[in-house]
Amino acid sequence: MFFLFWILFAVVFLKLIMFALKASWSIVKLIFCIGFLPIILIIVAIEVSIYLAIPVLVCVGIYSLVKSL
Repeated sequence: MFFLFWILFAVVFLKLIMFALKASWSIVKLIFCIGFLPIILIIVAIEVSIYLAIPVLVCVGIYSLVKSL
């Protein structure tokens, strides 16, 4: 009877650990989606706008330089 108690105790304990891991993983995914994803998207948008703005600025600079001569 004592042996059966420890086996069932271990099973319940392992199930609780698995539930805690699943819950913590879900919380981490939620935090990343709500917290870090918008920040990453803003950084990507800024990088893309800089990537697109530099050639435009070079073209406008060359045009204004040629026009002023």
